[in-house]
Amino acid sequence: MTDISSPDHHESLDRLKENLENEIAEKYKTVSRKELYPLDAYVSYYKTFGYTYHVLPQLESIAHGKKIPRVIPTVETMFMAEVKNMLLTAGHDLEQIRLPLELKTAETDEIYTGISGRQSVTVPGDFEIRDNTSILSSILKGPDQRTCITSQTRQALFIIYHVRFINKIIVLK
Repeated sequence: MTDISSPDHHESLDRLKENLENEIAEKYKTVSRKELYPLDAYVSYYKTFGYTYHVLPQLESIAHGKKIPRVIPTVETMFMAEVKNMLLTAGHDLEQIRLPLELKTAETDEIYTGISGRQSVTVPGDFEIRDNTSILSSILKGPDQRTCITSQTRQALFIIYHVRFINKIIVLK
């Protein structure tokens, strides 16, 4: 995505969020957790490593009346797409990325600074995205701080991890 701006308030985005919150609440009245594809694939993947899929409780909290928080519009929109489509998504400031990108399986415990500023350690067997500098994100541990989207971001890269279809190393130049 290019030519991004980050206004403090965007009425159209607020309406879209409210509509999505209502849609999710309505859907959860009639749909069981077990019927929610592709959430089932993520839940299974995370369980394999002894983790809980974090998007599921976020989705459930929205279904029970919690509002989607107001943050940077680009991040809000990414999160909305993530819970609407139930596809795990990582967003990065494209101008901070040093190509090429590589999707690979973590082979050892590797350390990177997570989005919260705290140390994250990869889990062997999990998938990660790297650039020429370091890890951008992993499925289980999430995105890094170095390339996170901020209000200054003007170009963004969104990565969607779908665990049923990731099975080889991919390099993007």
